[in-house]
Amino acid sequence: MHTNNVHIASMTQDDRPAPAKRLEEARVARGFKTAKAACEYFGWNYVSYSQHESGQRGLSRVADRYAAAFRVGEGWLLTGEGRGPSGEHEDLPAAPQKEQTAERVEGFTPTIIPGKELVGNRDFPIYAAAMGGDGHTIITFDAIDYVKRPAILENVKDAYGVYIVGDSMEPAYEQGDMALVHPHLPPARGKDVILFHVPPANEAECIIKRLVGFNDFEWKLRQYNPAKDFTEYRASFPYCHRVVGKYSGR
Repeated sequence: MHTNNVHIASMTQDDRPAPAKRLEEARVARGFKTAKAACEYFGWNYVSYSQHESGQRGLSRVADRYAAAFRVGEGWLLTGEGRGPSGEHEDLPAAPQKEQTAERVEGFTPTIIPGKELVGNRDFPIYAAAMGGDGHTIITFDAIDYVKRPAILENVKDAYGVYIVGDSMEPAYEQGDMALVHPHLPPARGKDVILFHVPPANEAECIIKRLVGFNDFEWKLRQYNPAKDFTEYRASFPYCHRVVGKYSGR
């Protein structure tokens, strides 16, 4: 029997998949001596994380989350190519208190970015949103505020935050939460996205949903309130931006 304090590497074999070994390397380089410490800091499920670092589960669906937290490239975690660990360990503060949500949706809860993960100058634009027809959202691309940039979007050109309106994605996103958006990541199944009806500039009509699947012609989407899966034609919503995390509203 082992305890949660046991180092993951000590209970796995040398023949772990390379991505699992790189995940451990990135964690240690970020300053977390144990997997338990990293999970407590970021609010991750320890069992799920340990399965990824031990190689029992693949990283393809969660590599973006771990890459952002450990400040390495997603491609490096998966293939070994790209930006790896800096090698500079950090003196990290105690784990922050976990954000409280009304309910967690298993497998669909967005990453809540700790406030301590803010970096740099106040150059991260925040855009307002309003309800449109048919449950759609209108985002006005005229910043109403600028805040410090979240580390997950450090050096990402045109990244932005947008306030959530409406309740179709509760409890994952509640009205007043801020979605953190990476406009250049490709569509990915199992990720939250903002799909735009028109080019994302000035005032743009959009929908914020979970991307269940897609092909050359359709987006397969999911919302939580009321719960339903549905499709939209890609020709109607040709622009896709990835949501990579959120700040909870107060």
